[in-house]
Amino acid sequence: MSPFSTVAAFSITCSTIIFPETQAPTTAPTALEEAGGVRNGKQYDRDFLLGLQFSSASMNKPEGLPAISGVVLDKANTTPLPQLDPSRPPGIFYNFSPSRLVRRPHQSQQRQRNEPRNIITSMSLNDDVQLNKAEKAWKPSVKKVTRPVETDKKESAQTQEVFRRFRSILNKLTPQMFERLMKQVTELPIDTEERLKGVMDLIFEKSISEPNFSATYASMCHCLMGLRVPSTDKPGVTVHFRRLLLARCQKEFDKDMDDAEIFEEKQKQLDAASGEEEKQRLKAELEEAKNQARRRSLGNIRLVGELFKLKMLTDSTMQDCIVSLLKSHDEESLECLCRLLSTIGKDLDFEKAKYRMDQYFTQLEKIIKERKTSSRIRFMLQDMLDLRSNNWVPRRVVQGPRTIDQIHKEAEQEEHRERMKVEQAFMSRREWREESSGGSVGRMGRRGCD
Repeated sequence: MSPFSTVAAFSITCSTIIFPETQAPTTAPTALEEAGGVRNGKQYDRDFLLGLQFSSASMNKPEGLPAISGVVLDKANTTPLPQLDPSRPPGIFYNFSPSRLVRRPHQSQQRQRNEPRNIITSMSLNDDVQLNKAEKAWKPSVKKVTRPVETDKKESAQTQEVFRRFRSILNKLTPQMFERLMKQVTELPIDTEERLKGVMDLIFEKSISEPNFSATYASMCHCLMGLRVPSTDKPGVTVHFRRLLLARCQKEFDKDMDDAEIFEEKQKQLDAASGEEEKQRLKAELEEAKNQARRRSLGNIRLVGELFKLKMLTDSTMQDCIVSLLKSHDEESLECLCRLLSTIGKDLDFEKAKYRMDQYFTQLEKIIKERKTSSRIRFMLQDMLDLRSNNWVPRRVVQGPRTIDQIHKEAEQEEHRERMKVEQAFMSRREWREESSGGSVGRMGRRGCD
């Protein structure tokens, strides 16, 4: 090792060191080598190797060495290596130049350092090295960003206040006060994901519980369609009101398909009940569960139809809903199908979709002829056939929520119709009297002539 290196000068094992056979031998072969103890190598004693430290070849700096400060010196280090202490057991010693520390490495370090060391020459201590940063790096609990408990309580109280005010608006919502109340909704601080989901759930539950006002609630959803807030759990992701609402409707629609399994399980419990009192209780629970599921299904399908009329749902989505309801063949699904067709049938029955609508109504006719459903459902299906044959004009108009102005206008029209009926009855009675009096005079004249 050259004195110009500041790393490891020599590595000496016992009193000899072995070099590959490619090195030129400087001593005669020993008896151990001749006996085959050393394979493919030459053996040199320690004194010979120490003598190489201050030879002419070792004192001159080789050409072509990289200029690395602290690794390659410009001048030779003339500090001699420490002499071997005969009292210490044989081992490996390291000499660092300048010699400030002499230590004996552990045996495990000796085994790990058998491989040649790699010296990085392309890196400088002045370079700005950027370390890799993990996405979910561990942070000590002391440095974690935690929100104070008081802040969470304050925000939770504000959120509950937003929900309270929004419930109050929903309770007052009518077609007459729609614009005024929607202005109050836009003033609410709906700026977090929790508040947006809560507002959506309130509208949805209110709509399915009051299906007669589905058109009004759908109009409110249409006004809030562009509302969006940043996600709480996923930075950089935006939560949309429209997506939340449609996902909620889809979840309720899928739940309707799974209610049959729940009813079958309750029916099995009812059949297995032994006591009369227990049977009555289970029967009442089953009827209540069916009625509640039926009301929610009809309310949800009514809201979906009104959302479609406001272009918040596509034609293909509604076609998929109709197909799913037709495949079920249970009375609840068929009733929902009739409600959906009565709401959006006119909008779906256009020229390009006529072929699919013909298939749907052919299936309805088949269900009627099979007579596997109750008479109530068969009459509802027949009403759908008559409605389509009458160009989707109902026989009687179903009155929904109306404004006060509409009610006053309808009252005036009704009053006008009643007045016209009275006038027509009076005129017809007058004409009848004139005809009667004219006939009597004619008969009396003929008698006088006779």
